[in-house]
Amino acid sequence: MIKRSISVAFSNYIQTFPVVALIGARQVGKTTFAKEYAKQQGDKALYLDLERTSDRNKLRDPELYLQSRSDKTIILDEIQTMPDIFPLLRSLVDDNRKPGRFILLGSASPVLLQSSSETLAGRIATIKMEPIHYRELTKGILMENHWLRGGFPESLLSNTDSTSYNWREQFIKTYIERDLPALGSALDPLRLQQLLNILADIHGGILNYSSIAQSMSVSVPTIQRYIDFLEHAFIIRRLQPYHINATKRIVKAPRIYITDSGMLHSLLEIETHDNLAASSKLGTSWEGYVLQQIIANISERITPYYYRTQDGAEIDLLLQRGTKTVAAIEIKYSSTPTLTKGSVLAFADSKAPLKIIITPKAHGYTINNNVQVHSIKTMWDVLEANKLIK
Repeated sequence: MIKRSISVAFSNYIQTFPVVALIGARQVGKTTFAKEYAKQQGDKALYLDLERTSDRNKLRDPELYLQSRSDKTIILDEIQTMPDIFPLLRSLVDDNRKPGRFILLGSASPVLLQSSSETLAGRIATIKMEPIHYRELTKGILMENHWLRGGFPESLLSNTDSTSYNWREQFIKTYIERDLPALGSALDPLRLQQLLNILADIHGGILNYSSIAQSMSVSVPTIQRYIDFLEHAFIIRRLQPYHINATKRIVKAPRIYITDSGMLHSLLEIETHDNLAASSKLGTSWEGYVLQQIIANISERITPYYYRTQDGAEIDLLLQRGTKTVAAIEIKYSSTPTLTKGSVLAFADSKAPLKIIITPKAHGYTINNNVQVHSIKTMWDVLEANKLIK
């Protein structure tokens, strides 16, 4: 079993807060993680799957059931299917604030996020579980396979690329037809598939709501609403632009990424390493993959942005702590990366003390303007030395 990096934060929170929530996409590993914790606790923990009728029936009188088991840690899986229980949890916690009373697992939805933040404010710690990231990989799992298949456990750990690809195809189909509607999506499945295909095609590009709305023959507010929904479900990521200098003419729209590289490749019908190598999306796929590995590991005090001006200055990732830009990162799929005019301008604009180019393979060296070149393997020591990661 792959040890998840959230283990440390979870151990701290479960000893401090009465409620700990694990949120993340479906099949990302939340249930496996929680069941392993329950196994370690023995009869001190109780697991309930709220999508299972027999478990929901136990909560016909939820106050009586939960109150009579106040000596146990109660794990409530798929909590978003029972939003009415949040006020009761608050009441029970206010009566007994013992740490680790409840563990809530859920696929993020507007209902879950709003209910937990408003009803349980001050009582809950929330941990976001990402797909398995680079620093969690065990010996024997190649970076190339991780990039191709993505970080969902079933996909990553499949015996063959074909099995992995088939799993992701079924995952996307089920997500569109069953899971997203269960989270509150009212978008027609065919429309949702069309939208995901469009977003995969523009992965790494500037998000133009009007263009997408026109191509789908729907309104801009409708597109914005559904993209909001996909982001809440962790399917996509919008990387916001950073306004370094008020005098610069900045591109103000976000960049759009499919969060998991494996899901991106399935949407683009990229099944094998050869398919990926031959794809016109190779560079943007690599960019999104590296971006996800970094963002999944940065400190909670670090905010990620991208930077682009209408004069051509552009950088893929800026990391900001407070009001200070602490790192500027360019991501290139090249064995001999060079600085373009745009990246030179952007590195200068950023005034970041740490400037890095990330490539598939490099042993760590410096080129002009004090820009370091690293592989995804060697960059972690640099980021850690600068206190940028967890």
